[in-house]
Amino acid sequence: MTFRQQMISYLAPTLRAQLLLIYAHPPMESFNVLILVLISLFSPIISIGVAVASWTAAVFWFYAAVLGDPSGTDRPEGHNDGRASVLAVRNWWMHYLVRSVR
Repeated sequence: MTFRQQMISYLAPTLRAQLLLIYAHPPMESFNVLILVLISLFSPIISIGVAVASWTAAVFWFYAAVLGDPSGTDRPEGHNDGRASVLAVRNWWMHYLVRSVR
């Protein structure tokens, strides 16, 4: 087994677990090992900022649900700017994690 295959077999399961926790299922056939290592090294540090952004967006979602849309254009189909901000943070984190997949 080559060093590349060893690194992928060691680091890919953690990446898959993180992606499953945010309900993302990208194709996982091939990895860029250097980027996979960098993502594994920097994810714990960056996740602190993502957690702060997620909690901020969640508080905004709560206040947007209670007070309504700040622009006053509440629609009956339930569009909520707070929900959109929470999903934007989740999508950013998913795209960050998927960078190692070729």
